[in-house]
Amino acid sequence: MFFTAYIQYVLNLTLVKEAITDFLDEYWIEIEDFEKLAKERANASIVVVENNERYNPISVPKTVTLKIGSKEANIIFKGSFDTQLNKNTSKGRQLFSVFYGISSEAADANGSWTQLGNEESLIDGNTVYKIAVGGKYSQSGIISSHIIEMEFDCNLYGGIS
Repeated sequence: MFFTAYIQYVLNLTLVKEAITDFLDEYWIEIEDFEKLAKERANASIVVVENNERYNPISVPKTVTLKIGSKEANIIFKGSFDTQLNKNTSKGRQLFSVFYGISSEAADANGSWTQLGNEESLIDGNTVYKIAVGGKYSQSGIISSHIIEMEFDCNLYGGIS
């Protein structure tokens, strides 16, 4: 209770500590060190790493880096789509036709990610899927909620980045 109240008061953010039954031995640290970890988590930044290559629409990876203090944690997303040739565009081009879904998992062994849901929208003349994924990241006994937004771009030939 003290932990949640402290975080809400000082940082105006709700973080949750893991249940005592899920605490690992290494989570038992001095309160000052735990407060430092909580502050770093509250100030974490999210960076979506842009793909430099194009992928088959069935499985398109995206890496998202959570920068937490001096540490980084990666989450790997995989979007699944289909495209279709649209002859009504200039010179014809591939456009998104179906969004099948998106999955994700933590790439680092020292943290875990649980995807809770997603919301997608098709923009820019059906050439871009904008997807917001909600989930919880757990590390060092602290669980934080995040909404991570990313875009998947379909090129002229149906390659997705």
